[in-house]
Amino acid sequence: MQNRTPAPLLSDAGTVGVDPFGIKTLYGSDSSKKASDWISNWTGSLRTISVAGLSDPQDPQTVMRGGGEITFGNGEAVFYPQNPAPRLYINKKESGSGFENVEFTVYAKWEGSGYEQSYAGFTLMARTNHFLYESDGCNAAAYYTRIWESDGRVSFQKEYFHGASTVYSSSRLTNLFSQFPKSQWIGMKYVVYTIPGTTSVQLEIYVDLTDGIDGGAWQLAHSFLDSKGVMPALAVVPSQCPIQSGDTVLGSRYSCTLRSDGGEIHWKKASIRHILVPGMTSAPTPR
Repeated sequence: MQNRTPAPLLSDAGTVGVDPFGIKTLYGSDSSKKASDWISNWTGSLRTISVAGLSDPQDPQTVMRGGGEITFGNGEAVFYPQNPAPRLYINKKESGSGFENVEFTVYAKWEGSGYEQSYAGFTLMARTNHFLYESDGCNAAAYYTRIWESDGRVSFQKEYFHGASTVYSSSRLTNLFSQFPKSQWIGMKYVVYTIPGTTSVQLEIYVDLTDGIDGGAWQLAHSFLDSKGVMPALAVVPSQCPIQSGDTVLGSRYSCTLRSDGGEIHWKKASIRHILVPGMTSAPTPR
């Protein structure tokens, strides 16, 4: 891993430099969109959902899709495996902006294998309308990051279309762990933002192995700049889709997503913040 941490551009409107869980923030908050940030609410007694379309009773912004079941409580969300995999969509607030330039933070732990899956691991999705793909498969355009259980590598990938034939780009992979660590909390920060004045999208994934001690020791695991033509589709994208092969995924989107494949995965301390990025300015909200 690369030991590089970007300097914050603006401190949070709350405790300087940390989120509500005490985890360090890497990019400053976009105060104009702070009301649209999301913080997981997995406290309290255990509750389970196992039917696609249901929400955590304590958080109407979340919706389960796929199979298996998800249990919330005691500070965690636990995904129990099945094929198709359980996934949790974090949807924008109805009165708020969608997710565009974000710092998506979560801690994940692999506690037990379920079914064999070549792409098993910890998966985060950002900048997507994937939640709406059943009405139009073009909505599935998304940026993925994944830590692979098979070999400990980390990747970025782009989805273009979801339907009878799902269309992806190839995965942009790099080495992370010599062996995937199990029964250990791994902090993940997925940063996605558009370079101001361009149509290029910066993707970054940071990792913390301290379980958040002193806010975490975040190290850059992988970064990639997606510009037009750099991540082409591996198959033909339906002509009606507004995002065609090689296009970047731009603008505010409906959802971010937590997804597990092939194992019992525990998640905690999850949050999504709208961020300021290099070359972007915003006045902090008065306190």
